[in-house]
Amino acid sequence: MKPKPFVLGLCFGIVIACSSIAFASDSIQALLFPARFEINESNISLNEDYKVLNVDGHAYVPVRFVAEHLGATIDYDQEQQKIYIKNRKLDLSDPDYNEIYVGNLILTKDGSSTKVTGQLKIEGVGSTKNTVEATLAFYNDNSEKIGEVEINGNDFGVDAQTFVSEGLGDFRAFSTVNLHVGHINGHNVSAAPSIIYENKKNNFTLNLPKSWEGKYDAVEATDEASKFESISFIDIANKEYGGVVFSIGIWSKEDWSQKGQTAMEVGHISKIGERGDKVFTISTPGDVQYDPHNEKLTAEYTSMLHYVNTIKTSFHANVSLTDKEAKDILNQLLPKAVAITAGLFNGPWSGFTKTDATKTIPGEEQFVLVTGVNGKPEVGTDNLKSVADIKKAIEDVFTKDTAQQLFYSRYLETEDSISLPLYKDYEGQLYVNTNNSGHGWATQFLMDTAKIKSQKNNIVEITLDTTVLDDPYGTLVIKLQYANGHWLMASGLDDYESIESSTA
Repeated sequence: MKPKPFVLGLCFGIVIACSSIAFASDSIQALLFPARFEINESNISLNEDYKVLNVDGHAYVPVRFVAEHLGATIDYDQEQQKIYIKNRKLDLSDPDYNEIYVGNLILTKDGSSTKVTGQLKIEGVGSTKNTVEATLAFYNDNSEKIGEVEINGNDFGVDAQTFVSEGLGDFRAFSTVNLHVGHINGHNVSAAPSIIYENKKNNFTLNLPKSWEGKYDAVEATDEASKFESISFIDIANKEYGGVVFSIGIWSKEDWSQKGQTAMEVGHISKIGERGDKVFTISTPGDVQYDPHNEKLTAEYTSMLHYVNTIKTSFHANVSLTDKEAKDILNQLLPKAVAITAGLFNGPWSGFTKTDATKTIPGEEQFVLVTGVNGKPEVGTDNLKSVADIKKAIEDVFTKDTAQQLFYSRYLETEDSISLPLYKDYEGQLYVNTNNSGHGWATQFLMDTAKIKSQKNNIVEITLDTTVLDDPYGTLVIKLQYANGHWLMASGLDDYESIESSTA
């Protein structure tokens, strides 16, 4: 009899253990398959947590077991139903302590946090075990920090060691990550002092290492045909060989939307910010810009190049609004902020939401089903089906930090068994707490009085007068923040610079 063909496949052991895989029917028949493993000429025993299965003549081995013994990182993202495996060279380092390397990062969602799996190794320490305290900071493509995790361990060495850490928020779609080593074997590692480079023409700043002082030139150039502007930062010592360490590019939004994706795919270029109709990018040369036959010049250029990632995330496109521009922004944001503050988060008795009192959460009858909203609110809340929908509507108006402080911590993440939380999900639908009686609202904003109090980097403070029941009340201070390409509220509606004594 001719032997049945044997095919080796890979499966994710955890998934096959807790879910069925449907082919022609709703189940599969699997048999335990006796097998031993030899990986890279080493015999590896399969522990009791893992099994090898025979399904229709195909051997299915636990992919985590195989991946980890091949030196890779691996994790599973339940939301995306995707298995991630990475096994590349560790290439992320701290320019102030470049003997430690991190890499093979995998980011997966874990509730309201992001889990980071990665590897760390220390060069030149032999077989000794070392204690490391470090931080990974994650940034979006506007150079805004969106997440952070800590790395702590006492068994790191010359071989790549896997670590797992978590940070608040979802920062899986990060653009750049920086490593900062804080302590190594109890010794503090200080960040290098910096100097500020300011480009007044295009109104942006960068933080450069102080060690660069007197060693670089910033050379501006403009292409006459396309009007594309660039500023190249050049290592003076290597200038005759090119010496370009990195360049800042200034694009029109139209050009970037048409050509940006292609530029990122074919070159060492990435977006670092935007302001108005301008998009800012950073790029590094694709060719040699130093004398490779001169050890001193090579070392200097390489040292400067190591700081580019840190410089990249220090980018700030400073804002410069006029009073009229500030008023126009407030006219867009304030009605939405009022709808959220005085409507959505003013309890069910405000009349903002439509409800069905006949449908409640079992055991929590104070929660009634939300079926819609009344009228046409200024904010996009006409399709509220979950707490996630509420958060999306809020974060279209307020920054995440402000939303957390004003709404999430107060109304969504606090429980007192009576009036809070204000909203709750149950069986795929949204419910509101009828025990929350809300608060009154009679504030009017005198937009003609709005004027800029201060502006720095991407934050603008604006003052404007208010009335309550048509009587003068006080001067309100509102903070606006430019984030992710648009303006958001960075404060609430109760931060008063002064209050009329007659109404205080």
